[in-house]
Amino acid sequence: MDTQISPVLLSSMALIPRWRYMTDEAKTLSKRVAVSALVVLAALVLLRALLPWVILAVVLWWIWKGIARR
Repeated sequence: MDTQISPVLLSSMALIPRWRYMTDEAKTLSKRVAVSALVVLAALVLLRALLPWVILAVVLWWIWKGIARR
């Protein structure tokens, strides 16, 4: 027996099927979790973009400190 879900059903399914039955507090909590996840994701993307520059700055600082000691 093949149990496939039709594409029409997938496109009409709600992300949170019981949203209209949730309390206001539960909705607020869900929205806060979603916003927090987006902020974390944005921070990770930014960190990934800036990480090579941070590593380069640390290496240059170590070299400068090493030269300054002599």
